[in-house]
Amino acid sequence: MEGLLVLCFLLFYFASTTVLAAEEKNGDYTAEDLNETEMIHESGEELRVESEEVVDEEPTEEDVVTIQSYTAEITGLTWVMRDTYIDVGAAYTTNDPNVQFRWLEYNLDTEQWRTIAGWNGGNWASWKSSVGDYWLHCEMRTSDGQVVTKTMSFHYTAGNLKITGTYAGFTEAYDTTVLLGMTGSLTSGVKYSFKIYNVDTGVWTSISDKKVNNWVTWGAKTGTYWTHFELYTDDGRLADTKTYAFGSTEPVRRALIMGETSTNQVPIGDVDNMNLLNINSTYYGKPFYSSVKFANKTKAQIISKIQTTFADTVDSDVSYLYFTCHGGDGGKLYLEPNQLTFTPLELRNIIDTYIKGKVVIVIDSCHSGGSINKDSTDDLEEFASSFIQVFEDESKSGELQSDRFAVLCSSRNDEPSYGGSTVSVATKYWLEGAGWSVTSGSICSLFADSNGDNKVSLDELYQYSYDKVVKYMDNQQHIVCSPEGSEIVLFGRY
Repeated sequence: MEGLLVLCFLLFYFASTTVLAAEEKNGDYTAEDLNETEMIHESGEELRVESEEVVDEEPTEEDVVTIQSYTAEITGLTWVMRDTYIDVGAAYTTNDPNVQFRWLEYNLDTEQWRTIAGWNGGNWASWKSSVGDYWLHCEMRTSDGQVVTKTMSFHYTAGNLKITGTYAGFTEAYDTTVLLGMTGSLTSGVKYSFKIYNVDTGVWTSISDKKVNNWVTWGAKTGTYWTHFELYTDDGRLADTKTYAFGSTEPVRRALIMGETSTNQVPIGDVDNMNLLNINSTYYGKPFYSSVKFANKTKAQIISKIQTTFADTVDSDVSYLYFTCHGGDGGKLYLEPNQLTFTPLELRNIIDTYIKGKVVIVIDSCHSGGSINKDSTDDLEEFASSFIQVFEDESKSGELQSDRFAVLCSSRNDEPSYGGSTVSVATKYWLEGAGWSVTSGSICSLFADSNGDNKVSLDELYQYSYDKVVKYMDNQQHIVCSPEGSEIVLFGRY
């Protein structure tokens, strides 16, 4: 009986201890969790139970998993203007010492993304793009892969590079050649483009594309245009543009060819060949509107013919008066067999009355240089001053200063001019220099065209014929002109 009581007591104690241990584990009990040994079978009247002692140990580093969380925020974007680009930067806060940044642009015109700078540890980048409207986008990434962003709208310009001035104006050539130019805030390391938009046809034309020369010429025709200026960085990024309206009217060219050829000294070939030169000249593909021969007429008839020939002239036109005849001191012209004369002052008054625009006067006669020599007679001084009077157009188109008259004479005031069997000496070399051969009766090279632009200016024709006449006449006859160095185009084929 006593043995049975002892056995019951042991079983109750063992069960109570096991339940308490299981409650302390806050989970299901297993023998393995408590590291208990298996029970030993009975031996005699006693039951022995053995167990291993449970030992508490400190955990190692391998047993511990650490989770670190970083914070990051881009608080603002800033920029610094350089000469030809923009430095962009980000202000930020973070507890991560190893954050990285990436910069991108989104072009609102092309709807394309482009990387400005890839992932790197710097919060600044150099932004090099073309002028336009963009989204500037900055990304910041932490070491654990978090990405925060900030975006702002931005009108981009290539740093401080700007167009500081533009120019569009007709040149002294007086053939609707337009000089285009621009200046920028930098004078080196930049490129220039010039474009023309024809409002009437809707067509763009490139005059010069990304060149280092900031001056170009453009042959305008009658019409309404936009002149468009573009400034680029040295690596080809568009920095700035300017566009202006521009109107052009091609000059109408009319010629009246006069001469008193009743004597052997003044050949009719002067009149005939000068007319052929005019007929075969073209200016941006446009010929003379009219070229009229009018030889051996009276003074009254000449005045009337000048009036009718040039009745429709306007300020943009170019009118030609050619005279071949005998001449007198001070530039007098003997245009009738009875030697009734035109004085320079009379001719000046006739021109003022009946002709508008530019006037080219070519005279092959003795003493013809007196018409542009201020040291001759009083009448001559008045005439010469009116010929070389300069007018200035201050309109927005920016036209260059230009002379009212261009005068080419066969001899000085104190010299004779010499004729020939077919044409006069001076006229022969004027024709030859301007592209007409008297010998072959056909067009020839533009021998006076010294710069190869297919145009013969007053200065070029003067220089060519001066040398030829001086050599041919053994220094007895000298061509003169006014104004000297003039670039007005007299003849050409272009």
